[in-house]
Amino acid sequence: MRPARRWWWVLTVLLVGAIVALVLQPWVAHDVEPDAATTTPSPTSALDVPDPKESSSTVQPVGSAARFDAGTAGRLLVTPTQLATAMPGAAAGLSAGPTPTWGLPAGSAVDPDDCTDAVTVVGTTPRDFQAQQWRDPEMSFEQRVSVLASPRAAQRAFRVLVQTVDACSVYTQSVPGADSTTWSASPAIEGQGVYPSIVQERTQRTGTHAFPDYRGHLLVGNTIVTWTATDLHDGASTDDARKVLGEPEDLDQLLQTQAQHAVEGLG
Repeated sequence: MRPARRWWWVLTVLLVGAIVALVLQPWVAHDVEPDAATTTPSPTSALDVPDPKESSSTVQPVGSAARFDAGTAGRLLVTPTQLATAMPGAAAGLSAGPTPTWGLPAGSAVDPDDCTDAVTVVGTTPRDFQAQQWRDPEMSFEQRVSVLASPRAAQRAFRVLVQTVDACSVYTQSVPGADSTTWSASPAIEGQGVYPSIVQERTQRTGTHAFPDYRGHLLVGNTIVTWTATDLHDGASTDDARKVLGEPEDLDQLLQTQAQHAVEGLG
């Protein structure tokens, strides 16, 4: 064999060997594009409240742009008839209780201070505030509507509220000249309706008395709707409370339905 052909033969053998080695090397990572047909998208949470910084082209939940004012916020309040249908302990009839006010009484404070929004819902005086309370010997149902300047302002406030609730499992409100009240709250349950919402089961202790309750929050347009259902039997258990208050998810759904009617009524 001529020298020139011998060198071509050697080069050919070396090149083939290099290619085989690259294919067979088990330690080389190969980038593989995921199969679009088998890729599972992550679920969208009801608490994925649109970030106000995002583009306005982002798809918004139904009613997220609704704007309520002093003349329309009352449409978000449920009626005694609706409560009697939803709550076993309300079937005997309800009467109006003292109307709640926004904020803390003079001289009152929440400990720890970072948990204040768990009591007041928003950190500054809302543009408008409407509330009601219905009660009988078995239970009470309190509802508050905090109207903010815009849906974006409400979204920001709701994000802060959810973070506060998650961080505050136990908090106490002191009131001058009266026994302090301590709430022990279970982790929030996310509502399953159209509007972002959370519900907690809590125990409220004042002096030697303890009452189980549910506390829920709902984001509707430029409002945060807050409700508290309380079993008025001192020392009642969580199971006992369900016999009086019903299921917390059912009450959340009641508020969801009322919110949808209110949004539709805005035209």
